[in-house]
Amino acid sequence: MTSFNNVIQGDNFNSLYRTLHEVILSNGIISRPRGMEIYELLNCSIILTNPRNRLLESKVRKHSYTYACGEFFWYLRGTDSVDEIAFYLNRMRDFSDDGKTLNSAYGNRIFGIHKDFSNQWQNVVNNLIKDRDSRQAVITINYSHDLDKPSKDVPCTLNLQFIIRNNKLNMITRMRSNDTYMGLIYDVFSFTLLQEMMYNTLNEIFMKKLELGSYVHNAGSSHMYARDLEGVYAIIDEQTTSVEQSPIDNHMIDKLKTLEIDLRTNRQPLLKKGLNTTYDWIVEKLNKKLDK
Repeated sequence: MTSFNNVIQGDNFNSLYRTLHEVILSNGIISRPRGMEIYELLNCSIILTNPRNRLLESKVRKHSYTYACGEFFWYLRGTDSVDEIAFYLNRMRDFSDDGKTLNSAYGNRIFGIHKDFSNQWQNVVNNLIKDRDSRQAVITINYSHDLDKPSKDVPCTLNLQFIIRNNKLNMITRMRSNDTYMGLIYDVFSFTLLQEMMYNTLNEIFMKKLELGSYVHNAGSSHMYARDLEGVYAIIDEQTTSVEQSPIDNHMIDKLKTLEIDLRTNRQPLLKKGLNTTYDWIVEKLNKKLDK
């Protein structure tokens, strides 16, 4: 019988990532969407009780936090420009329908200015200021027309919900589909930073009486491709230590957003502050792009 109740909880993404793949291998069902074999859990949630412990530490799973940082600031600019994200990963151009934009472009949908509706990010802030217990603080990413509009880039994320309970700001991300081996690392990185940004904004308004809650990542289909089996087995066997990032405020994020533009357009390296902080970690990751 197919299970529709898969929940994995922990205080660091490093262990959650490995546990998730162990569960997929042991309990997942095999299906073949578009003819590609996958191991799949339906209605699967991972709950990260400490969103600042968002990093995967691994030497066997090749992943790029340089790309993750670039993608995060691309989101914050609210743009759908493919050139900007292709600076960090050129093959993103393969998903563009017109050679200029990316259809899913989460940042454009979250922070962009649209003729049909106002800025969704600010709407959430306003909603929670008006009613701390609101259940309506939701950002919609997958639009109704995404179902019937032909595109090489259909959004995997459905929506982001911010909800305050027990004086903690929690965030729930709902995905229609999530590639756990390839995409999950980057989703959790950017979305937990967005959670921290929303927390910073609301905490100032609520006189610093709010706490950072849990991050929940739910997918209708949490899957890994059979082609990635060797890599999954390797990372499950790997022994690493989790790393918690230091808090980062919105002023620092805004400064980095500006500096990232200079790095990308003028090849100007960013300067560290000389402290062991998330700010310096991001600076280090972005500067690596200039080393290539």
